[in-house]
Amino acid sequence: MKGEQGKVKTAWWMRLFHRERQVLETESMVEEGPDERELTRMLFTLKEKIRTGYEERTLDNEIYDECRYLLFRLDLLLPYALITPYALKERIIRLIAEDAFGTLEPYLSLHEESRRNVRGEIVRALRCMAAEAARIVGAIQEYEREVFSNRAAFVSKWYEKK
Repeated sequence: MKGEQGKVKTAWWMRLFHRERQVLETESMVEEGPDERELTRMLFTLKEKIRTGYEERTLDNEIYDECRYLLFRLDLLLPYALITPYALKERIIRLIAEDAFGTLEPYLSLHEESRRNVRGEIVRALRCMAAEAARIVGAIQEYEREVFSNRAAFVSKWYEKK
């Protein structure tokens, strides 16, 4: 009986240590990630390539519109990339640096025929990324609204007492 309890306790401690180590590794990866200047540069580069592709008629209207919508959402998220709680910060950085830049950059460098072959995939990817960005924007707005409501309630209660 004691041997089983000892094994369970050991397994529990190992699992806890493993989780803590994973969290620390993930935090260090995010801390080593791009800073705001690099994220801004990435977005600017993408905007220029999208604009150039549209002007040269290598991008059709639907993909151009989806890209512009996504980049607009990412612009809204950029100021929050370094000041939000850890979970949102990680999602914002990953969405800008890895997902958007890592998807659009290779797509824009493809040959015209290859771009036509993966057109449906890129449209779906752009829509998914834009939806994720919209969810993050909504979460941030909801959080800010709750903070404001709490502060307003606190202030009103303070002055009601006087």
